[in-house]
This record gives sequence, structure tokens and C-alpha cells, in this order.
Amino acid sequence: MKYNATLIRLFLLLCMTCSLRLSAQTNSATITQSGWYRIAINGSLTSGGTSGTRAAARFILTDVTSGQHQTVEFLGYEHFGRRPSLAVLNNSYYNSTAPPFTKLRIVAHDTYEGAAIEVYVKKPATTDNNTACYMENNVQQTGWTAVDWQLISADPGDNAGVPTGFKASVISLADIVQGYVTDSGQQKSFFNGNFYTSGNIGIGTPAPDTKLFVEGGAVKLHNPAGYPSGYNLNMDVQGGWAREYSFSYGDTGKLFSFGAYANSGSLHYGYIGGNVAAGSVYTSPWMVFLPNGNVGIGTKTPQSKFAVNGTVTAKQIKVTQTGWADYVFEPGYSLPSLDSVAAYVRKRRRLPGIPSAAEVSQKGNDLGQTDALLLKKIEELTLYTIDQDKQLQTLRNQNKDQQSQLQTQQQLIDRLSAVVEAQETRLKTLETQLTR
Repeated sequence: MKYNATLIRLFLLLCMTCSLRLSAQTNSATITQSGWYRIAINGSLTSGGTSGTRAAARFILTDVTSGQHQTVEFLGYEHFGRRPSLAVLNNSYYNSTAPPFTKLRIVAHDTYEGAAIEVYVKKPATTDNNTACYMENNVQQTGWTAVDWQLISADPGDNAGVPTGFKASVISLADIVQGYVTDSGQQKSFFNGNFYTSGNIGIGTPAPDTKLFVEGGAVKLHNPAGYPSGYNLNMDVQGGWAREYSFSYGDTGKLFSFGAYANSGSLHYGYIGGNVAAGSVYTSPWMVFLPNGNVGIGTKTPQSKFAVNGTVTAKQIKVTQTGWADYVFEPGYSLPSLDSVAAYVRKRRRLPGIPSAAEVSQKGNDLGQTDALLLKKIEELTLYTIDQDKQLQTLRNQNKDQQSQLQTQQQLIDRLSAVVEAQETRLKTLETQLTR
């Protein structure tokens, strides 16, 4: 009895295995021309029909003779609510330039109107292509049914051969390992060593409302290679006003932002700004950076390497330039006469070589050039002062000589005065004697 029970279990297990193997369907074909081939259907594709139903199965496409050795494994679904989808689990091939299976699509309209799974096969140039399709794990007997590689259209277009009223949801097999597509008709996501999705990605949240939403944690970019390697945050500008990164506090507005203003792929300027309402456009950014290297603060059109429309407060400013005014003290320098300077000032109301008020108002004040001109005038004034000091010293020496001469003359006068006084005294004495 014990042996009989064991034999019964083995028999039942063998029956179950056979049953599972019998549930798989296989169809193969020799492809003689490129085109869209239908490999499975779910009812007839009839607008307004009722032969379709829910369907889900696993498919494996194999390429036998093209030399590319391609194998594509995918899941095909037909749901209630017009939501057909394809999910590529694996796509392997020898050469990425010429795999025979290039695109998959699911053609459907409504839940009960029928659906089809089709593959675009690119025939090799030198030989026919033997292919096979294995379908298994069909969830219900009325789901997908394998068909013998029916050529639908030789046109490689995504909607080629699609019946009127039906829509194709297409996924490209070029350069992908895994991928997913829904009834939107657009490739939603794929994996080829890189991850792509046309939807939103949430980290720490099940309901991301932006392309990338990170909840409750920091984001770290680490480059182990170090300098000069780095990370490039690339916002592809195709057109429109601007692309930017902004820092906000809830929905109250942009506290700080940086970005680029561009149109039709041409950069107008990069900018830094903030303190504006969320979603608004920066008409007056704080700082702009032009493609020619000019930087502006308070202006979007800087005409020099650094332009500020406003007051600048600095502890120290250094201006480096050539052409300083030391040449004024060279022996051969021709110092203008004061008479010519006086005539120039009377005529033009400014010093020679100094820009006028109108020129400064129109072109601005070049600090370096102005400092050099002012230094030139100071050095010329120094030469005038030195020359005047020489003249004064000469006059002082002359005055000293004159004072010495005057002193000598005064001494002579004093001596003469004493002689005259003595003579007058003698005359008075004689006059007195004569009167007696």
C-alpha cells in the first residue's frame, strides 16, 4: 500500500507537469521580408465586437538563423478599462546594429473588441530569418491565442496596418534590456544599464507630483574620481523662456533660483534671482551671465566684463593697468606753460586731457584712466611747484642781497649823519665865538 501511494503521487506530479507543458503554445516561421508580424490574438479585431476578454501571458521570441541570436522575453496584458500594456523582461542579442526584432506593439481598442500582439522583424539582407514564438502561463483559456506569424504590414511605422478604430501601444527594442509601455502609445520606461521613465519618480513617497520627488532625506552626488572630473546637471533647452533650478518654501514663492534664459537652442544669458512668486518669470534677475563672459548686476545687458547698475560698496578696490604717468618726470617731458593751461581752461572749462562731463555721462568714468590722468596733473603741478620754489629761492637770495646792501647803505648814512651833526656843532660854536 505504501508503494502504491508513492506511485500515485508520482503519477499525479507527472500529470501536472505534462499539463503545465501542454499549456505552452509554440509557433515558428521563416521570415522572407521585413514587416509587422502578428504572433498572438485575443479575439477578432472588430470595432464594436465582443470576442475579446482579459488576457495575460508570457512570451519568448527567438531568432534562430540571422546570426544575432536575439531573445526577447516579455509579458502581454489586456485589462478592463482600455489599459493594454507590454513589459519587456529581457532583450539580448549579439550585435546592437542589426537585431531582427526591433519593435513590439499591442493593438487594442476596448476590453471586448479584441486585441493583438505584433512584432516588427527586420529581415537580414543576405538570408531568410527563422524565428519562433513561445507563449506560456496564459492566465485563462480565452486569453491570448498564438497565430502563425501573420504579416500585417511591411511599413515600419508604429501605426502601420492598425485597423480603423484601434490604437497601437509601441515599445522600441533598440538598445533596451527591460522596458514598459501602456495604452498611451508611448514608451513609459526602460532599462539598458540606464533607467528611463516618462512618468514621475518618487523616493520616499508613493505619489510623486514632479519628475523627481525625494521625501524625507538628502540627495548626494559623489564623484570618487575627484578633480577635474565632476557632475553635469543638464537641462536640455529646446525653446521657450527659461530653464531653472529654484529653492522654495512650500508654495509661497521662489526664495532663490538659478537658470538659463534661452530660445531655440540659443543662450541669451544665465541668471541668479529670487523673491518672486512661484511659477512667475524673472523679468529683472539679480545677476546675469552672458555667453561672451560679461556679468551684470541689476542689468540684463552688461557691456563690459562686470557691470553694476547701482551703488557698489567695497573695502578696497585694486585696478591693474598699463600706461601709468611716471613719464611726466622724465627729463625730456615737455611741461605745458601755465599761460597755455590758463588759456585752455578759460576756453573749455576743464583741464587739458581730462574728459568732459558730457563724455563721462555718455561713456562712463574709467577709474584706471581717470586715476592716471589725475596723477599726471598732480605730477605736472608738482613740477610747477618745484619751478616756482626755485624762482622763490632766487627771489629770496636777491632780497637777502638787497637787505645786505641796504644795511651797508644805512651804516654809511648813519656815519654821514654823525659827521654832519659834528660839523653843525662846530659851526654853532664858531658862530657863538664870532658874536662875542
